[in-house]
Amino acid sequence: MEKTIAEMTSTIKTLKTTIEEMKSFISSLQRDISNRKEFRCESGVSRQHKFPAPTWPYGQTIKFKTAFQEIPTVTYGLYVLDSDYTVNLRISTVVKEVTRTGFSVKIKTWENSVLYGARISWMACGR
Repeated sequence: MEKTIAEMTSTIKTLKTTIEEMKSFISSLQRDISNRKEFRCESGVSRQHKFPAPTWPYGQTIKFKTAFQEIPTVTYGLYVLDSDYTVNLRISTVVKEVTRTGFSVKIKTWENSVLYGARISWMACGR
């Protein structure tokens, strides 16, 4: 009986040590979670579309709904293009001045290109 009690006492000490180690580990995970910055994405559209042809270049300043904690990565793509088929098509799109609160987008054409409309879809992701 004494041997069984000694074994149980030893097991209890081991379990108490394990429990304390787990509490410490959980506490460190909770600190990491509370210090973690939230990763998120925001998206939208920039567009100019009129007939007769609008004036180019077209620029727009995009303001994010909520400021990012760091400067986000902005990706974009041209998804609508409406032009005169009888002349060469020349178009340039640029995203610049990316900050935590927004960025600028510019759509332009040159020479004799006739552009009735262009739309850019964008997405900003970061912390």
